[in-house]
Amino acid sequence: MVGSVAAQVIPLVTLPIVTRMYDPAAIGLQALAITWASTLSVIATLRLDLASVLAANERAAERIVHATLTTMLMVIPCIALLLALFDDLILGMIGHSEATFWLWMLPVLSLMMALTQLGSSLQVRQKGFRRLALVNLVNQTSTQSLSLGIGAFSPWLGGLVIARVLGQIAAVVSLWSNGLWAYVKTWKFSLRDLREVLAECRQFAVFNTPYSIVSTVARDAPLIIFGALASATTVGFYGIARAVMFVPTSLASVSLGPVFFKEAVDKIGTPELERVAKRLLAVGMFVPAAGFALVVVVGPEIFALAFGADWRVAGEFAALLAPASWCALQSSWIGRVFEVRGKQRRQFVMQIIADSTVIVAVGGTMILWGDLLVSVALFALLSGVQSLVYFFVAARVASFKLIALARTWAFGAGFFALVVVALVVFETTASSLGIHGVWFSIAFACVATVTVTVFFRRWMTQSS
Repeated sequence: MVGSVAAQVIPLVTLPIVTRMYDPAAIGLQALAITWASTLSVIATLRLDLASVLAANERAAERIVHATLTTMLMVIPCIALLLALFDDLILGMIGHSEATFWLWMLPVLSLMMALTQLGSSLQVRQKGFRRLALVNLVNQTSTQSLSLGIGAFSPWLGGLVIARVLGQIAAVVSLWSNGLWAYVKTWKFSLRDLREVLAECRQFAVFNTPYSIVSTVARDAPLIIFGALASATTVGFYGIARAVMFVPTSLASVSLGPVFFKEAVDKIGTPELERVAKRLLAVGMFVPAAGFALVVVVGPEIFALAFGADWRVAGEFAALLAPASWCALQSSWIGRVFEVRGKQRRQFVMQIIADSTVIVAVGGTMILWGDLLVSVALFALLSGVQSLVYFFVAARVASFKLIALARTWAFGAGFFALVVVALVVFETTASSLGIHGVWFSIAFACVATVTVTVFFRRWMTQSS
């Protein structure tokens, strides 16, 4: 957790400098590159990296890793070929015909992300959570250092994309020296072995791969749609809002997700795993609630202060995204129970329906009305409902008692609403007195967060 927090804090600390160095279009291109590469890396692995965690023994894990490397060798060159054939169409769609470098970075970034997924899964299998946190730290430190260095020398349009590619390479190098090389050096390209592994791990290729692709597209639906129908600058505004608001979700996914995954592998169906889930939910509902509520009330002011006056639009996006991000935080760590229970079909059907609804609704709204704020608000509403449903379906698959979890959700939502109302009253009162209340609102949210954190720390200590 400590390493993952540090890895998330680093980009947040440097973000106010980056937004003053680079044009919003540069930030938008980086956001698009990450989104596209995340999707392509899923295709390159067929999500067999997840199967390696569940392998019965080390020999089985090695066979799965070798098959995954074979799929990468087959898929990545095909991706590069398609990008070369349709380069004009893609560049025209994102509104930057001069950004040819962006296309040629995608295969490299996709390969590095795929290798990172594979190496990270091996660390989860070995319970190497400390090393996994270090890899995340190396990735973010390298990326942000290079972003600042390039920006100080010359804030080139593609500087942030190059920085992210090199940062991802640094993460792979770290994984390479922490176990990945041991599997790579024994690998030989074999279609027969790949067919056998795909037959044995059919659910991961058939269900997890399309599920991961569609969920990635749905998660980034406004970003992708804005890139196609608006401009890279708009993507930059939304990308900053999303990057800031989903830091807690990313943190929980990166730090708690792998731990809960391994705990679920070892303890699924036991009261101990259910106790862990209840604690994670309670902490996730209450501790960050004041921070999300703060953005709902004074998001535009905070973004203008932190990133510059030009980024106030990003703050408006963030205010709409805050409740959805708070809901997504609660469901970010529980999803791996579907793999543990072998219920990927249920996860697949549910996610495909929900994500398709998000994509069609947001895209249709943007095409018909062209209103950015309405599109983001609709996305936030649908995403929040989706996170709620996803959590309880996963909890049911894990055989948890749903009533106790529903009670926690209800109390958490009530607390969130209470903090929002308190902040609105506080802000309104300050404005009527001629006081700029944003700093007082921030102080109030900080005090509330610290108080709740201390309470939960004592509660968890006493429970132990």
